[in-house]
Amino acid sequence: MAKTIEQLQSEADAAQKKAAEAKKKLRTAKLVATKKEREQTRKNDTRRKITFGAFMLNKVKHKDPESEKLYKEFLASLTKKQDREIFNLEPLPEEGKH
Repeated sequence: MAKTIEQLQSEADAAQKKAAEAKKKLRTAKLVATKKEREQTRKNDTRRKITFGAFMLNKVKHKDPESEKLYKEFLASLTKKQDREIFNLEPLPEEGKH
């Protein structure tokens, strides 16, 4: 028996709905993958900083002259109050106060 126009339209509508749902799932999967990639990139960057920092602190601890100079430059470059605090530095004078 031949399908009616209504039946064919219903099947077409169902197929379109299914395709739209599949596209939505694909978009979601891509967003999740992108987010995970960004998170991993950030974790890797943080790990590099920690590892390099540990290396430099070890060099300074063992009185490597070049490292000590770099460390002093590093300390002088710290401007944020919280950064200065963790290295036991005095806060910088606030600008605009006399």
